[in-house]
Amino acid sequence: MAEYVVEVNKNNSIDLPGAVLDRLALEPGDKIIMRFDNTGEHVVMGKLPMDSGEKAEEMDNVLGQRVKIKL
Repeated sequence: MAEYVVEVNKNNSIDLPGAVLDRLALEPGDKIIMRFDNTGEHVVMGKLPMDSGEKAEEMDNVLGQRVKIKL
């Protein structure tokens, strides 16, 4: 499993490494989901597919908030 270290910027944002952007095929405007395991020590990150966006409750205006995805 590949691991990447990122530094938190002064404005509390992070810059994703180019390898992550390429691997997830991220483009400007794409949304990603970050899932934390129960201990909060591991993060799983993936690109949000178009159909999942429709399944998320109130996807607009929820950036940075916890959302539930209906499967």
